[in-house]
Amino acid sequence: MLDWAVKKQDFQGKHYILANRRAFFFRHADTGFRTKWCGFWSPPIKHIEYYAYRIRSDSDQWLSWEDCTDFILNPWGAVHKFKISGFDVTETVFIPESKPVLVSFLKIKNEGPKKKVSILLEAAVNMRRKNEDWHERMYESEFSEVRNWVIVKTETRPWFTAFGVGRMDRKIAISFLPKNLYKEHNPGSVQRCFLPGDYEVSFDMDAGEEVEVPFIFSCSSKSMDEAASGFDSGLTGWKSLLEEKIRESGPRKQLIRTPDRELNKAFVWNVMALRSLIHESKHGTGILAGLPWFIEFWARDSFISIPALNDIGEFEVSRNILERFLSKNIPSKIDTEGNMEYGFADTYPLFILALHHYANFMGGTEFLNTSKKALVNITKDMKVEDGLVMHDPQKTWMDSYQRGKSALEVQSVWARVLKNYNPAVSRDIENKIKVGYWNPRIEYLQDSKNPDLDDMTANAIAPAVLEQLDGQKVSHVLDKLQSEFSTKWGVRTRSLKDNDYKPDSYHKGAVWGLTTGAAACACFTHNRIRQAIGYLKSMASEMGENSVGASAEVLHADTGELLGCGMQAWSSAIFITAIDEFLFGIRPKMNMLEVRPNLPDEWEYMERFGKRIRGRALDFMIRRDHSRLTVNLNFDSAPTLRMRLVLPSNIKKIIANGQVFLGNTVEMELKKNNNIVALV
Repeated sequence: MLDWAVKKQDFQGKHYILANRRAFFFRHADTGFRTKWCGFWSPPIKHIEYYAYRIRSDSDQWLSWEDCTDFILNPWGAVHKFKISGFDVTETVFIPESKPVLVSFLKIKNEGPKKKVSILLEAAVNMRRKNEDWHERMYESEFSEVRNWVIVKTETRPWFTAFGVGRMDRKIAISFLPKNLYKEHNPGSVQRCFLPGDYEVSFDMDAGEEVEVPFIFSCSSKSMDEAASGFDSGLTGWKSLLEEKIRESGPRKQLIRTPDRELNKAFVWNVMALRSLIHESKHGTGILAGLPWFIEFWARDSFISIPALNDIGEFEVSRNILERFLSKNIPSKIDTEGNMEYGFADTYPLFILALHHYANFMGGTEFLNTSKKALVNITKDMKVEDGLVMHDPQKTWMDSYQRGKSALEVQSVWARVLKNYNPAVSRDIENKIKVGYWNPRIEYLQDSKNPDLDDMTANAIAPAVLEQLDGQKVSHVLDKLQSEFSTKWGVRTRSLKDNDYKPDSYHKGAVWGLTTGAAACACFTHNRIRQAIGYLKSMASEMGENSVGASAEVLHADTGELLGCGMQAWSSAIFITAIDEFLFGIRPKMNMLEVRPNLPDEWEYMERFGKRIRGRALDFMIRRDHSRLTVNLNFDSAPTLRMRLVLPSNIKKIIANGQVFLGNTVEMELKKNNNIVALV
């Protein structure tokens, strides 16, 4: 089952995020709007602070978290179930595919005799940017009988929020009582919102009858016409929008099947979460770093996400991201209004890695060639001192404190990048990492060459993933990760033995999805398969605990409490990459498909479906049967591509499409259907 089902007793701490490329909705599982981040947003503007329903028949009853009994999140939306006197009520919420529109429809079952029923909607408007709290913004509101909607506009900006009821299959009466009230409340910080008035829908219900009442919310920070267009799409077509959402949602054939159902489900939901973070702003398409509050295009997060976007076939999005950053001279951050920041420590090398990853997947040098001038300028402009690339000490990914000008992971990614552009400098950096950063006393890597710091951080994962350490040293690093960094929830940013370690410190001890997923990649790289699977299972188990169906940014290392964004791009991305490129080992190169599967000893099989390779869809399967492995690669049409398959070292003979090869490695031309048998 892909759905997440939560009972009332398990609501505590759980929330959910629904999103399309124009908008997102953030709410708690019990229906609460508990923080200033809750509500309906079309970045960079928030529009709806909260909404609430009152059902009136024999008495007035507000739908609240006290009456909510069940919460279900599925690939197309969220469902809340309520039990109140005289009625069974279900609220279903979804965001249609393309517009900044939210649909919330109530399904009400009358458990009593025939009666007149009314539904009152109270919608609170708070149009603001994310960095605003209480503000004096004034609004104008109007009820129009043409659409039966309420339209709210800010006095000084073209920001619009609209709401009203959609078409129903019965005669209804609609009334609106204007109030135009301003209200203060404190969901973590003081907010000022606007209540246009009471919007009420009335109708008759027979005994045992069930009625659907759809409410449409639409918004725009551009024009009333856009708000009206969105509202109209839901007014008459909300059912068809729901059908489209159900049809188009889900992993779109991006699936895995293994004996571990938790990992299978986590892969699918991380695919959907990463796609949910793809955002179309007026300045171009990108991937938001995290919801609900990182609603900008951060270079670091974007470039770490590009391999996963390629892994799931989102090649156009990857190219749009790369082209947009390249056109702006590769800034480190672009907000949704086009403002930019430059100069972060790892922006340039991560851009180059992402660009090469995209080129390898596409199998061509065209985009690399058009980017060549910029890449040459980057490598010329870097500042090298004592064999290391210098950077701003406050602009690494651990930006909550100063780490010096020679952060370990920054050197590691530069060393990888410069292999293609300045091999001599690349070798110097690698040697520095292997020797100069190594602390023989603790058998671990220093975090930087700053003599005032002796931090033991998870950044040693980077040279382990990028194979920049010899066998003995990488074993020490991975052993240390297991003994001093690992928790039930994943991999800490600091060792337990570090003097500054705190389990709830953002960069000095808390668990990150990024560090946990990267640790899995490192372990797969060095044949620590069981340890790698353990890290992925930690990430998978968290997906039902905080932001349901998403991978979190950062967690308390001891309790698993959410300390950051609930839906983080690089957390979902690194999980996908760990599965696709390190567990299944599927890595397209410029002229060849490289496959290095890491089938765990405890598993008899693993399968990957719908993998996009050079315009074809690949279904990959590997199965263990006593002393043999069977590998199948089936394409929807024959590729023009060679493959290099590397199997475990105990394999002595491979029979590939009828041809016999000795050893554990084979290079072959791929057909539409490929059958490979490997013998010990």
